[in-house]
Order: sequence, then structure tokens, then C-alpha cells
Amino acid sequence: MGSRASGSALRRTPIQARSRDKVERVLAAAESLVKELGYDGCVASPVTLIERSGVNSGSLYTYFPSVQAVLEELTFRYMDRAYELIEEVAARTYGSWEEANDAVVDAFEEFHRDPVVRELWNRTHMSEQVLKAQAQLQDHLTACVQRLLYDSSGGRLDAPDVAYTVTTMVGNYLVQAALGPGPDRPDLLAQAKVVMRAYLATFVRDEGGRGEEGRAGRSG
Repeated sequence: MGSRASGSALRRTPIQARSRDKVERVLAAAESLVKELGYDGCVASPVTLIERSGVNSGSLYTYFPSVQAVLEELTFRYMDRAYELIEEVAARTYGSWEEANDAVVDAFEEFHRDPVVRELWNRTHMSEQVLKAQAQLQDHLTACVQRLLYDSSGGRLDAPDVAYTVTTMVGNYLVQAALGPGPDRPDLLAQAKVVMRAYLATFVRDEGGRGEEGRAGRSG
């Protein structure tokens, strides 16, 4: 299924099924608490996390050094979902590169509309391990989008690598801004597609093999 988040916040890897079940219960409880209380509220409520997970404190701290580590492991799980989502989008067939571009934005929206994702992604004190995994996810996203849009354009959209990095980062940022905090901004969601299309269109080759900059230079 391709690359996955290369990181783990576990203190000890569970081997037996019973141990794995305990870890999954802790993560499920943390996920529900983040939805209810937010990141900081979950970190401040270790007793509630223990009670809701149904494991004792000894089991919790056997596998996680802290509640923050639980949420870090949850972040890696959500990164796995992000990998799966972009690969699903890239596996489809589109009628044009513009349609494929819009599908990428829709995937950004689907992912960031989850309140847990918004809480986990908006942390300003992420560990070095999480930041490294996020950078790897961004690289994978950029590579998938580059292949997808190139193929969907019949090879006419041939932008440099950095252009795809720029467009995915800008599109992702606009989607996150559109979804909060505060009420949704559908106007920003729509503009994310417009901005990405307009920027990438400057790299589309015409039948003579020239991009927009080449055409402008020749007409001048």
C-alpha cells in the first residue's frame, strides 16, 4: 500500500493480542476525548483517559510514557490515513488535470474536516519525530500529485518539482484555513481549487511544446 508514517510513540511494542487490544483501546479513548475536550483537554485528563479506555494506569504507562505520547501515536495513525487517502485519489482516472486537481483539494477537505485531525495538526509543540514524519508525508503527497496531474494532462502539465510542492502546500493551507477555527469558509475552499489551477496552468505546454511563459516571451 505504499509508504507509511515512519514513527512510533510507543514505549514498548505490544506482541500478544491482549496487549495490542489494550493499546487500541487507549488510542480509541484518546480519539474520543480529543473530539470532546481538544488536545490540551485530553492531555490534562489522564484519569479520564484511563477510565474511558478500561485499562489500568500500569498498562497505560507500560506502552506509553505520557498522554502526549498517546496523542503522538494517534497522529501517526492519522498520517497513515492520509497516505491511504491520497493514494486512493491518485488511483482514479480523470478526464482532465483540472478535474484531478479538484479531487486533490476535495481529499484535503475530507481529511481536515475531521475534528481530531484539526486538533492534532495544529499543535505548535510537535516532537522532532512527528515533524520528520510530516515532512515525509508532504514529500509523498507532492510526488503522488505530480504523477497524477502529469498523467491526467497527457504529459502537457510538466512543472518542476518545486511547483508541485508549492501548490500542495498552498492548497492544503487554504483548506485548513477554510475549516476553522470558527465557521466554515466555503469561499476559501472554492478558491483553493482556483489558486492551484491558475498557478499550475502556467506550466501547461501548448501543442508546440511551449508553456505560458514561453508563449508570452515569443509574443513580446
